[in-house]
Amino acid sequence: MDYVPSYMLKRIYVVGSLKNVEGGFQFALKNNIASGTLVGLSKVEVDGVAVGPENIMAGKGEATAKASEMSYQKPVYFNVGDTFVVKVLGQTLKAGAHEISLTINASEIGHLTLPISDTIQ
Repeated sequence: MDYVPSYMLKRIYVVGSLKNVEGGFQFALKNNIASGTLVGLSKVEVDGVAVGPENIMAGKGEATAKASEMSYQKPVYFNVGDTFVVKVLGQTLKAGAHEISLTINASEIGHLTLPISDTIQ
């Protein structure tokens, strides 16, 4: 697995994209590192509380695929510049600051944990 510096991982998150939406909340990532193949979202924590993969949707441009179904057989391909949306179903966030930890599995580099800090107005 290649090492990706934490400062680069922090730049993937689209600041200000965290928002409540119908059925839950969502946030966006912008791939500014390299083209890749997402084969799983192995862990999501919101303010220290784990979210089950059955409650997570994700996809390019909009969250259309269940995270629990992503795999090497059902990957999501993304190019540099693509925006990737992650939606957490069944809960909304209160106004204020939130910490999110998202661990992805990309076939090219393995598992990466993205630290996300943002505020809901």
